[in-house]
Amino acid sequence: MKKKIVLNNLKLYKGIKSKTLLGDKMVSQRDMLREHFERKESITGVEAAAVYKIRSLPRRIMDLKEEGYEFTHEWKKDVTGQKYMRYVLVKSPSPSKV
Repeated sequence: MKKKIVLNNLKLYKGIKSKTLLGDKMVSQRDMLREHFERKESITGVEAAAVYKIRSLPRRIMDLKEEGYEFTHEWKKDVTGQKYMRYVLVKSPSPSKV
């Protein structure tokens, strides 16, 4: 039963591939998170590590906050009772006028 839950969670990310290179250009973890939040409203540390290879999600969330993103977070429990944090996007920064 635990495998089913993991597989169901991974289905949410079927169209998203883990990446660090885009052609010859490196893609930053911040860029990957910005792209993530264009499609989804929340993320957990486990999701960030599995999908984007981001090991320090709180630091990357802080980076995005410095750019004007606003987040809230929720403590959750998985089926085994282990606690985890889900970061939820509240507001994206206004696009800068160039």
